[in-house]
Amino acid sequence: LMYQYAIVFQAPFLGVQFATVDQAARNQMTGYIIYILPFAIAFSWSERQGLLHGMMIYLPVSVVIGAWIYAGSRGAWFAGLCGIISLAPVILKRYGFRKLGIFILGIVAVGLTSWALLEYFAASPTLAFYRRFQYLLDPSGVTEIDSYNDRWNLILNALQVFQQSPVIGVGLTNTKFLGVQDTHNDYVAILSDLGIIGEVLFLGIITIVVKNIWRNNNSIGLPWIFIATRGALISALVYPNFMYNVYRTTLFWVFLGLALVASDIEVNLIENPRSISTQKRLSDPQRYVYLKKNRKFR
Repeated sequence: LMYQYAIVFQAPFLGVQFATVDQAARNQMTGYIIYILPFAIAFSWSERQGLLHGMMIYLPVSVVIGAWIYAGSRGAWFAGLCGIISLAPVILKRYGFRKLGIFILGIVAVGLTSWALLEYFAASPTLAFYRRFQYLLDPSGVTEIDSYNDRWNLILNALQVFQQSPVIGVGLTNTKFLGVQDTHNDYVAILSDLGIIGEVLFLGIITIVVKNIWRNNNSIGLPWIFIATRGALISALVYPNFMYNVYRTTLFWVFLGLALVASDIEVNLIENPRSISTQKRLSDPQRYVYLKKNRKFR
């Protein structure tokens, strides 16, 4: 897709249609990217084994980061960035300040390289991601993409619809049929559609998932995939603040379920450290020793 849009079409943004330049389903694609991004970065950091192996890993990671930038979604940028930042404390605990600095510089280097390649191949001064970055520095220069006021008004209108039936809501997706377009904020949409009861139930489910995943706060000795799950969960929970209908997608709920499965496996690894040896020590030679000394921590 990046080859088709950047080199063939020289399009200002990344889309999902091969035949023509089209923005349809672009938000769904950015949703997939923010789930994948923390896993890709955590894997690349934990699985380096020589120069050739490292290049084989960093190439697809660069593609993911490039797609994240090229898609031009400010909501996806912020959500993905929150997921990446959540990896930093774990790297600091496990490897120290020096490796954390290398990690930050590596992410910045890959991001700038992806940006430079996109600008070179797409060769378009109207690249969506460039103009959105420009808006952060000089809003008056790109007034055509100033959608913040419009989105804020949508949220206020949705809250007015919520007042019509604050307890049980106006019904699933009915906010849109009562004169409000997509709110670009799922948390407000749930409050309006399903009322206080629906919002409490939804946030209650999220709280249970977060509580289970963070019940083992000390993740120093755990494999990269459990650390990445935390980062992806943060991205998944931040993203609905800027998009709509995320909570009604299958991917959202499947991911929450898989995150709970990962949490149970994580508890098993902590309570039964000897089982790690049967999994080739999960790429970290020091993990077995660490977990054996810290057999019980929650």
